Amino acid sequence: MSIQAHQEYIQTKINPILESLVTQVLLERPEEPIPFMIAWLSDQAKTTPGSERQGGGETAESLRRQVAELKEKIATMEGKQANGGGADNAAQ
Repeated sequence: MSIQAHQEYIQTKINPILESLVTQVLLERPEEPIPFMIAWLSDQAKTTPGSERQGGGETAESLRRQVAELKEKIATMEGKQANGGGADNAAQ
């Protein structure tokens, strides 16, 4: 693929998605932006007419797993924070 073809793909396919995503993140300012972005992209994939994706069920399941993992990490971090910061404060 030529450089021009790459640039055209970025301009026509990637930039519009990223611009909309960043706009939504800035408007809503979620506390946890990554799960928000995953959900937003998932919603866009479901509602985009003429989507060329195939195997969407696998992608949705993968996103569900990622969201669950992120929620688990958040809970772990919140637990450490509630317990006085975990290992960082133990040395004090």
